[in-house]
Amino acid sequence: MAALLTPNDLLLLGDAYDQSADLSSAESIWKRLVAEENSIQACQRLADLYLQQKDYASAISYLQKLLELDPSNLHLYYQIG
Repeated sequence: MAALLTPNDLLLLGDAYDQSADLSSAESIWKRLVAEENSIQACQRLADLYLQQKDYASAISYLQKLLELDPSNLHLYYQIG
């Protein structure tokens, strides 16, 4: 019987997909973590992914979500502009 993956396992799996340039799989996993776990780390990775892809509307959406999850993170205010 296969063990269930923890949120940290899923985050690392998304990172592995990202490193192997399977961005759609990484994006899918990170979106799942944000939806199910309100994962700050997955949310940041999605924002970074969208910034790299020059999808600024999606990046800002995830940066704003990050502010909801971590309002004391001053770096986020800088990233949003």
